[in-house]
Amino acid sequence: MYVGTIHAFCMNILMNYVPKFMKYTLLTDVQQKLLIDQGLNLLPELRTNSGRTLCEEDKARIWLLADLCG
Repeated sequence: MYVGTIHAFCMNILMNYVPKFMKYTLLTDVQQKLLIDQGLNLLPELRTNSGRTLCEEDKARIWLLADLCG
């Protein structure tokens, strides 16, 4: 019997039964945060739905969401 999230269950099936997915691994918390940080730094002109540029408070919200989802 498997106990876990649907995401982990699907990843487990892909990694065990689909050869092209056997080489993939899940990101650690640190890797996930570094990836988000790189994305935010690469897109300095990223704008909100209202058209204003992201401020530090907006970036903090993105980090919080990453923590909640990770």
